[in-house]
Amino acid sequence: EVHPDEPDALDRIQITYDSRPIGEDYYGDPILDELLQDYRHRLTDAVLSYPCAAMGCISDLSRLSETGLLLLAADQGYSSEEELLEQDMPVIDLHGSISMRVNYHALGQYVLKRGGRVYHAGQRSLSLNVSCFVLGHSPNATPATERIFNDAVARFGPDDFFILKLGVESAYESLDLPQILEYLRLTGYDVDIFVGAFPALLNLVDSCSIEEREELLQALQQVWEAYYPIGEQLDLPFRIGVLLYSAAWYGEALEFFRRSERMHGPHSSTSYDMGMCYYMLGEQESAQACVDEARRLDPECEEAPWSDLGGETV
Repeated sequence: EVHPDEPDALDRIQITYDSRPIGEDYYGDPILDELLQDYRHRLTDAVLSYPCAAMGCISDLSRLSETGLLLLAADQGYSSEEELLEQDMPVIDLHGSISMRVNYHALGQYVLKRGGRVYHAGQRSLSLNVSCFVLGHSPNATPATERIFNDAVARFGPDDFFILKLGVESAYESLDLPQILEYLRLTGYDVDIFVGAFPALLNLVDSCSIEEREELLQALQQVWEAYYPIGEQLDLPFRIGVLLYSAAWYGEALEFFRRSERMHGPHSSTSYDMGMCYYMLGEQESAQACVDEARRLDPECEEAPWSDLGGETV
């Protein structure tokens, strides 16, 4: 017996299944019962989940959508009958919530029985299935929808990209700068991809050509424009600033260090790096002020190695 507000309630839940026979009108809904009987006669030795609640949601959404419904649904799951034949008892995962793989094939059959259109990716999904359901339109009214779904999902969709990502992120150190920048461009300058590639980028930036530094600057600006902060601890502007400084874009790096300070508060590393930027820009007083601030925040902050940059120690 647990209270739903207890933090460890899910850890103490045990999941079991009971078997019971079904009749012709198990759900009391003509379409749900017809689809269940279809499975009963075609899949005589299979175990499957039956998303009757999701079917009810589709019915409600369709009723609320006066001009027609287009529903995109994405989660781990199955979209073909062949995949259902391979399943054992459904696995229920506990990870801060309760979840299980979705039977998208059943959702598709439900939509078809209601006179709708269904678009699945066609190939087995390994991590994320994306399906499209259309209700309230004639079949001739959705050719553009089918074409766009094929372009965005069926030919190469999120699941395909995730599999590619797993391979690429294990080989960042073997890629050169143009290859990493092209990969960033392919992902729409995704912040998570950038963070994963950051160590490799930092190793490559010192040996960049002038043209490559220009391309790096443009890519980092695109990463920043694509970023939507949601209160996470990730200090993206600091990472961008470090790369810009390493590529000798000192003014641009300084602006990102300022953004880091505004978003995440003062830090000795941020003040120190701002001082380095000011020094390289020839602004000695501002450089000294930043170094003093870094030492105030962290008395053990090492002395700024201006001599390593071709100047005298401040």
